[in-house]
Amino acid sequence: MDTATLVWYRRKRRATRASRILARTPLGYWTLQDGSGSTALDSSGNGLDGSITGASWGIQTGTDGTPALYFDGVNDLVIMDETAILQPTTALSVSLWARAEAATGCVLSMDDGSWSYAYGGFGFPTFQVQNGGSVSTAGSFTAEVWEHWLWTYSAATGELNVYRNGALEDTGTSTPGNITYAAGLRLRIARRVGHSWFAGALQHVAIFGTELTLADAAALAI
Repeated sequence: MDTATLVWYRRKRRATRASRILARTPLGYWTLQDGSGSTALDSSGNGLDGSITGASWGIQTGTDGTPALYFDGVNDLVIMDETAILQPTTALSVSLWARAEAATGCVLSMDDGSWSYAYGGFGFPTFQVQNGGSVSTAGSFTAEVWEHWLWTYSAATGELNVYRNGALEDTGTSTPGNITYAAGLRLRIARRVGHSWFAGALQHVAIFGTELTLADAAALAI
């Protein structure tokens, strides 16, 4: 494949991945492909740009050859302002691509001392929500490999699902109930307060106020 064809292919694949995410109407969507700067731009149209602290561009590239945002697992993160937009109550889905350096680490959390939902908050890529009680699913990163993850929750059924690379990984069930939020919660990428930091690279982090499906997981994992 010549250079011109390779560049075209990479651009086409990047556009396809973004368009598939945007077609599902995310509440917030951070490609983490910006390549420079201290702002993680939100592509959802809701203006929810994040502030980058410590994380680096250029250490890792994504599966499509674009620059990914790299986190050292010590003190790097992206943090967003508090907003009701990122606090859906009846359904929640989170999609992202991760290239972890180890099988542990928090990739995403809505957490500020207390918590509402977290991913990897206990040292592995669990999905946990606060809905009057709590329920979680398990999972395990494959170190140094790009993987797609999709976590979903339905308040109507109390069911959580986690999909890895388009296939169902685990399911957890609790008493049905809406997700609850304490005041002051802010979304953090690569950090859960009081628990763990994520080491590795992330791209295409998206949050939805709907419960996505196995078919969505397969489409987003391409």
